[in-house]
Amino acid sequence: MALLWFGALLGCSTKTTNQSPVDSTKTSGKAALQVDQEMTQKLKYEVVYKHQGGFARVFFKGKYGFIDQQNKEVIKPSYDWASDFEGGLAIVNINNQEGLIDTQGKIVVPIEFRSIDMPSEGLARISVEVKDNKDSLAKHYLWGFVDTKGEIVVSATYDYAESFKQGLAKVAQTRKDEQGYTQKVFGLIDREGQAVTSLKYGFIGDFHEGFTLVSLDNGQYWGFIDRQGKEITPIQYDEVRDFKNNRALVKKDGYWGAIDSTGRIRVNLKYPTLEDFEGRFARYFVYNKYGFIDQQGNTLTPAKYDQTLDFLQGFVQVKKDGKWGVINQFGKEITALKYDTVLAFSEQRALVGQNGWYGFINTQGKVVVPLVYPEASSFDKGKAKVTFFVPNAQGKQIQHKGFVNKQGQLLIPVNEQLYIVKQGPKYGVMYKDTLRTAIAYDFIEALPNKTALAAIKNKKTGILSLTGKPLTAFKYDHYQPLSHNLLLVTANNKWGIINHQGKEVTSLKYDQIMPFTQKRARVKIDSLWGYITPKGKEITPIQYGYAEDFFDGKASVSRNKKASVIDLAGKEQ
Repeated sequence: MALLWFGALLGCSTKTTNQSPVDSTKTSGKAALQVDQEMTQKLKYEVVYKHQGGFARVFFKGKYGFIDQQNKEVIKPSYDWASDFEGGLAIVNINNQEGLIDTQGKIVVPIEFRSIDMPSEGLARISVEVKDNKDSLAKHYLWGFVDTKGEIVVSATYDYAESFKQGLAKVAQTRKDEQGYTQKVFGLIDREGQAVTSLKYGFIGDFHEGFTLVSLDNGQYWGFIDRQGKEITPIQYDEVRDFKNNRALVKKDGYWGAIDSTGRIRVNLKYPTLEDFEGRFARYFVYNKYGFIDQQGNTLTPAKYDQTLDFLQGFVQVKKDGKWGVINQFGKEITALKYDTVLAFSEQRALVGQNGWYGFINTQGKVVVPLVYPEASSFDKGKAKVTFFVPNAQGKQIQHKGFVNKQGQLLIPVNEQLYIVKQGPKYGVMYKDTLRTAIAYDFIEALPNKTALAAIKNKKTGILSLTGKPLTAFKYDHYQPLSHNLLLVTANNKWGIINHQGKEVTSLKYDQIMPFTQKRARVKIDSLWGYITPKGKEITPIQYGYAEDFFDGKASVSRNKKASVIDLAGKEQ
């Protein structure tokens, strides 16, 4: 892997200068998107770019300048090319020479370099063009650094340089080896231009956790240096990886191990395949099986699993013979490997699935939410989304979407703050995350307009407010929603109507009550029918042997075998 990185530093690209707006679209596919089409049409300039850093570049008669956010020209178009402002500075180019200006157009770094980059950590990389003494037509570039006052900090003497990162910069010079081949040798310098390492490495990587991998040759052997340039290991390994979690993987003679930040071998080089440490543990692979070791090289689990995921919060999912389980940071299987699905722990709960049903386990592996849900997701802010089925008052199974909490209680949402809570076979009411009733009801559901709740306790029905306060006694045998925020209720084989506030609209005196049509409902006592309004008023006596629902303001009735029609006021016609 390290060999692939080696070639990346052998060349150094420079940006194309003296570009027209058409040229800039060739160097970047995003350039055309940076043009402000509306301002280009409104203002006098040929091209107006989008504002960046409080200013917008403009192009006029082959030159670049700048306007401010009020579209006032603050820097006259006079440059062959210019970058956007960044940190109060912009790169400008005249006759293929570059420098830096500030937002007032003042030259901060003289326009005399073949190229210049935006400053990084207060220093800008520059290049100058030099001619080859042996070939007057040949030329190349040398690299150095200037500060934001235009002072040369590092003379342009390097054949290669990268911008500063965390106080250090990679530099290189070209030399010929003993066979006469040209190659770059790399080293590190500090912000004063002092050498942190000599120019001797064939490759220097990026620092991770205070260390970087290096190679003296063409990538055949590798080691590590710290930020002071000290080699913490000999350059002896066939392959290495960057430090991660205070360990770096190293390979020699076909086997992997790991070193610590002193270069000491902490994991013996004995593994054909070893992965980076994720936290305190690393996964290894032997004979098509996975196992884990800790940072001291101790075996956490033998290589016996067909598949594993990464350690998160001290736990990892493992698979064997097609089934998943979980092991903890001590290598103990906290669950049997019996699940079809196991997700990572979230808020000390892990989703598990078996035969198409889902539930949750805790960090001891105990099932705290039974596997009874056809769909579920991980916990977030104390709740997990689930899909579930519950019977309504008539016993029909209805699919809902709701939540479970960490106690395993099912939360059936009524609105954003109100939940019907189900734990085992019992129900309660939760409002603003606080239980407002004991979980002691046999059933609770929201009434159709969600202004109250219907509850069943000891086989009797009553009405609760949204905060769980009883609005009626629990005396009804059955209930059924009607229109106009009314409920049909029965007790002792008699029918009546109450509203959603629990107030009786009619007494329990009817043998049958039919649904309302045109705000009229048929009611029956013994074998005779009459009609009532939604307020419970009888608009006719209970006197008809036959009666139909209202249609188009009229209803057919029969009394003493004589048919007639009544209107909505109950008057016979």
